[in-house]
Amino acid sequence: IKINPLQRFYPTFCRLSRNMRKYYLMIMISLVLQACGTRDENILIVKDIRPAESVKTEIIDVPGLFHPTRLYRFGDKLLMKDDMSKECQMYIYDLRSGELTRALRKGRGPGESIGAFYFAMTLPDSVVVVNDITLVNMLEMPLDSLDKDWYISTRKTTGMVDGINSGAICGYEENNLLVMASYEDARFVVYDLKDTSVVRKIVYSPDTVHGKCDRLVMTSYVGVIKYSPVQKKSVIACRFADQLEIYDFAKDTVMFIKGPALFEPGGKPFITKYGLAGYSQTDDTIKGYVDVCCDDHYIYTIYSGRLCSEDNASYGREIRIFDWKGRLKKVLQTDVDVIALDVDGNGDMYCLTLDDNLVRIVE
Repeated sequence: IKINPLQRFYPTFCRLSRNMRKYYLMIMISLVLQACGTRDENILIVKDIRPAESVKTEIIDVPGLFHPTRLYRFGDKLLMKDDMSKECQMYIYDLRSGELTRALRKGRGPGESIGAFYFAMTLPDSVVVVNDITLVNMLEMPLDSLDKDWYISTRKTTGMVDGINSGAICGYEENNLLVMASYEDARFVVYDLKDTSVVRKIVYSPDTVHGKCDRLVMTSYVGVIKYSPVQKKSVIACRFADQLEIYDFAKDTVMFIKGPALFEPGGKPFITKYGLAGYSQTDDTIKGYVDVCCDDHYIYTIYSGRLCSEDNASYGREIRIFDWKGRLKKVLQTDVDVIALDVDGNGDMYCLTLDDNLVRIVE
């Protein structure tokens, strides 16, 4: 009996870990597509990360920060979520005046927050929305009010609609939000703040290997979402996969951009007794993209590639810049670990570092 190479390979393939099987499966798919002279129009594989350009970071002196871990630019202001401050959950730094103000006093009272997780700004009204995942609500604050120290929101705090276990949010059009949520079979939803209702479901599977579309899959491919009103596209950067997802609202299509590592989520999703979806990391779980931001021309990402068991796995030194067609345009290597970034209208990048500093990228 003759045993072909594939038969010899199969037992070995089965003994590999789930992550490694997915890795080799993606390689084989890629090779088959290349051999046939075709490619999947929805999947773009970046085969090689070009040599990175080393860049330096310039510290911006901002007294009073404790441990900022999220960064959002709204106009001339940088909003920073601070995990270690005992007084508030958000600091606002004015890029023009250099002044630092405080908002979101910690607590459960009016205008207070204890679980601020993501920020967004509505379009066109420029209202800052804070997603408190502990109190399960959205807190709204007009942008022009954030220059007042200890501003207390007079806007209503809206509870999320039943069935939505929300995570990342970003501003969309008509003062709506895009919300990554465990909502039925949706990858994310368009959410109406005023009516507290789901306007539209965006349904597709982030799992390009099996194509499953359920809450556990969506939880495994958790990430950060941003939107460009000029491009009419959103981008999701997956936290536990080497994967970006660009959704085109005009064409109702999605494109997947996979890096050369080609790894998929290595943890274990689960449903709690309260019906909420969770995700447990294992020793071989790898962190993918840490953060993403965008402008009208480019998508800016921080990539980790570190095992979750390593120190500072949620930080990275590799900034990958793509255009809205998913093409890799530039790779930057920073001189310090960074965890969050955003870009201003001139293309200048700002980051938060492991040493709790606000820095500017100097190219």
